[in-house]
Amino acid sequence: MGQFSWITSDTDKSVLCDGTVKVKMLSPDGRVFEERNYEGYGVFGGMDFYALVAELNGKGNDRQDGIDLFFADNQGSDPVVVLPKIVSIDAVEEFDMYPESRSCPEQGWRQYDEEDTCYYCGEELDYCTCDDLEDKDDRDW
Repeated sequence: MGQFSWITSDTDKSVLCDGTVKVKMLSPDGRVFEERNYEGYGVFGGMDFYALVAELNGKGNDRQDGIDLFFADNQGSDPVVVLPKIVSIDAVEEFDMYPESRSCPEQGWRQYDEEDTCYYCGEELDYCTCDDLEDKDDRDW
């Protein structure tokens, strides 16, 4: 099974597969699935993203149907596929406030730069004052 990740609609950050980015998946019918330890397989708060895509588009809740809808090559046509949105844990739970979540080109894996800067605030790790991490001393990155 491959790994999947998205860019959050509200903060434009990758949903990392190491559990450090806490997010919510919003559906247009008002359901909210909170995920505090994302592992990279498309499951947010017990709900599979692709099963929800299938459900929202009248295809039952089959994960493969959702994957097919999400990744369909429609040869230039623009079908209307209803998708959930991934937002940061602190985002307002208003589905219509956000653009669609984009797939993460790095599949949720952290990309290091030469300076080893903090993913959240951009500061060098030794000088980071970011409050997004509960215990910065336990960082394994």
